[in-house]
Amino acid sequence: MQFSAFTYLASAIAATIGVSIESILVDITNIRERVTSLIGAINNYPATCGSRAGAAGIHYRAEDTWTAIIKTINDVKTIREPVSVADGVRILNSINALKPLVLEALRVVVDKKPAFQSLNMKSVLNFVADDLVELNQTTTALENVFISRTPPELLEEANAIRAEIDSAFIVAIAVYSPAHLNRGI
Repeated sequence: MQFSAFTYLASAIAATIGVSIESILVDITNIRERVTSLIGAINNYPATCGSRAGAAGIHYRAEDTWTAIIKTINDVKTIREPVSVADGVRILNSINALKPLVLEALRVVVDKKPAFQSLNMKSVLNFVADDLVELNQTTTALENVFISRTPPELLEEANAIRAEIDSAFIVAIAVYSPAHLNRGI
């Protein structure tokens, strides 16, 4: 019982103090690693003769990415405001390093749609569609919390990054939308 009380107290103190910018940068690196793993799983999925188990492996990597994003959201919420321009630049640089990987993951999942369709199992396509929606929602939440703490001098760049990522999600989600799935597009 003492251990759980200590853990609760430590969590409360951490939430009050807030996490450091370095912790946020580590979180972003963790997301980058998860997205890289997701890209690898998608790329390794065969164009033909894939399996439901292989598709499940992709789904699990998407869940790992989602979990890393949620952790980052929670950590960013505890950053003490205002964030300095110098720290904002560090965070934006880290996000800029992540952005091409996110765009690549979305492009690759769109390109792999025929491989998933070849399984002739609608459940696999639904998994992909659901993962895209879930990752989009958490990414939007992360964007929102980052934007809310971005110094005014950096908002234009932050919003440009956001727009590029959001556009890529719109395309990927549209490709896996029910209308596209029903037409076999």
